[in-house]
Order: sequence, then structure tokens, then C-alpha cells
Amino acid sequence: MRISEKSGSEVDMGNVGSMERRGFLKQSLSAVALSVAGGCTPGERSGGSAGAVDPDRLHRDAIVIDTYGSLYLEDFQKGHVDAIVHGIGVEEIFRSDAREGIIDPPAVGKNICENLFDGPDVVKRVLQRVDEILQQSVRQHPDSVELALRSSDLKRIVRAGKIAVILMLNAGWIANDLAVLRMYHRMGIRVFALTHIAAFEWVDSSGELNSKSGLSDFGREVVRECNRIGMLVDVSHASDQAFWDTIRSSSRPVIATHSGCRALCRVQRNLTDEMLRALAGNGGVVGIFTVPSYLDTKALNDMMETRFLPDYTDRDLRLAQRHSDPWEIAAAMRNTLDSHSYVEEIDLPPIDAFLDHIDHAVKVAGIDHVAVSSDNEPVEDLEDRSKWPNLTQGLVKRGYGDGDIRKILGENFLRVWDQAAGTSM
Repeated sequence: MRISEKSGSEVDMGNVGSMERRGFLKQSLSAVALSVAGGCTPGERSGGSAGAVDPDRLHRDAIVIDTYGSLYLEDFQKGHVDAIVHGIGVEEIFRSDAREGIIDPPAVGKNICENLFDGPDVVKRVLQRVDEILQQSVRQHPDSVELALRSSDLKRIVRAGKIAVILMLNAGWIANDLAVLRMYHRMGIRVFALTHIAAFEWVDSSGELNSKSGLSDFGREVVRECNRIGMLVDVSHASDQAFWDTIRSSSRPVIATHSGCRALCRVQRNLTDEMLRALAGNGGVVGIFTVPSYLDTKALNDMMETRFLPDYTDRDLRLAQRHSDPWEIAAAMRNTLDSHSYVEEIDLPPIDAFLDHIDHAVKVAGIDHVAVSSDNEPVEDLEDRSKWPNLTQGLVKRGYGDGDIRKILGENFLRVWDQAAGTSM
């Protein structure tokens, strides 16, 4: 199957109208192809009732959590997913290199991506984004969606037949101030990604390295403060060294909300087997995601060859030329995203590619340390969240028992969230 023009109605922009999904573009900058390695080995299983008789019923009865994505209107239909870890970001734009007319991704460590805002301005933009989500989206649909601040909230919301939303900040925009981190937590953000595509001075990412890689002393303070206030730390976009520094600095379990296995697809964003074992030793969880270019080497090569960047970069260049003020660019970018479509020509990998990564993570890290996420990207038979029951069917076919499937679909995330928050399920 090939994918072309994808669209959806997204809630998180504060506009409950039609909004086009950003597709593979946001992934392309951080996809650093290394080489092909390995195949799939069926995952080890733990105890549990083997061979669910009715996968559809199991999916309905289980708590199904997408550990990284954005809330879409179609998710209000009960039975697809029960909860979504909603990544909050601020709009990013290609600067320097893009404005010079260079449309290919720059080399790792060289101006991969810069935020439209810096320092206190980016904090203000985060506050606006949280307000947009809460005021104009979640609270406009009280019968369909509700904010979850703890696992008990999530379970209550699910029992009421609604979608639970867990707020996550998808990069560490705290203006080097731990008080800002604490403020985010008071506002309802419960998952904190150290970094995204671009590095901060206190932590580098898999897409952009600092001269001294990993966490700085302040970065270690950030991790320890997250532990103290009960914020779940996400290492999905962290560089390898930042990952290891986080594991060593954290007294509580951490999560990789949206990652794959580097043994199956050698992309820098994916986790090595050593990392998977360390994450398990920490008590943490990896959310295996459905992004084609991180699951399948052919999809990665196709993406790099076809280069979707010109369409995306042209839009950013037009906005930058039209508006000198970054706040105007942000407003215009939201409007553009509402009506913008991307025509992509990528062969979607089969659902088996996704299941292969789950199997591998289970084999290496163990059944208690694997979850699932979408990052709003498709594979065959999982083109959107309405198809997520196919995931449960696929796990049944691969021999996972009911108990193990429930862990992968949601219980593992609930456990690590509780442990990070200092509570028990």
C-alpha cells in the first residue's frame, strides 16, 4: 500500500475543524540512517492466559494507551484507544540553512532546527499551547474527553466511556529554570521530554549534538527535579549519551514514549539492545511506535530519496518572508496547517514490521517494559487509531496471552507513570 494525501481533524490547535496531519516530515530531520541489521526474533512471553479467544473483546476490555501522539476528533469514538499522551510542542521553523535556500537536512549537529522563540518567549508559547488544548479543545468536549492527572483519573475517565488525555511537553523548554518545570507540572503536564529535534545547552538530542554530549550538571538537576515532583521523564529524542546520563541520574523509572529498536532499523533515534536492557533495569518502558522510517529500512531509504522537505520548507520560507514577528509566524503556521496537505509517495511497511519491533523489545527488555505509540503515523492495517484493534489481533496471532497483551496495550505505561509519580496502582 502507498500513502498519499493524509488528513485528519485535530483538536489540539484550538480549532475543531479539519486539519491535515504532518505526516513523515517531522521525522525526516532526525532520521539518521546507519545501515541495515538484524531480523525479527519472536519475543519471550511471561505468564498469562495463552491465546485470547476473542481479540476484539480483549481490545475493548483492555485499557489501550497511545504513549505519544495528538488527539484527533475521530478518537472520540470509543473502542479505538482509551488514552493518549498528547505531545505539546511549539511551532518550529527551518532557519539559517532554509533561508539560504538549502532544503536538504543539514548535517547532524549543524542547525538542525531552531524554535521560533527563545528563552521566556518560548515559555509563554508553551503556556498558550496548554491553554489552547485545555480551554478550546478538552473543555469544549466534556462528554468525550477529559484531562488525566494521575492513573486513577485515567481509569475513572475510561470507565465513563471518554478518552483520557495526558499532557506531555515534547521538549525541555524551561528557560534553564527549575521553577518553570514546577509550574508546568502544576498546570497538568505529567510527561516531560528532555529534548526533541534540537539540542538545549544542558542536553543534546539524537538529531543535534552539543560539543560536550549528554546531560550537563543542570541537566542532571532537571532529571532529579522531575523525580522529586513526580514528572515522568521521556528520553525518546535524547542522544545516546544523554540517555545514559539520564538512566544514571534518575531515581525513578523513565520512558521512551516513541522509539523503535535499532537492531532492526539502524536509525539513531531508535534504542540499542543495551539501552533496552538498561531501560528495563531502571524499571522503565519503551513505547514502540508506528513511524515507517524507524521501523523499516526500505521506508527510511524511500523517505530520504524522495525528500519531502521542499514542500514543508517552501511553506516555512513563505511564512518567514511574509511575517517578521515570530508570533505572527506562529499564528500563520497554525492557519496553514489547518488547510495544508502533503502528498507523499511512500510504501507503508506492513503491520508485521511494527510487531517485529514489539517482539524484539519484549525479547530484550521483557514483557513488563514495552508499550505502544503512534506518533500519528501509519503502517498497513494501522492507518489510524480506528484500526488499533488490528494490533491486538496481531499480538494474539504471535502467541501473546491476554495478560501480556494488556500490559503492552496500557498497563505497563500505567505502572511506570505511577512509579514516576511516587504512587501505586
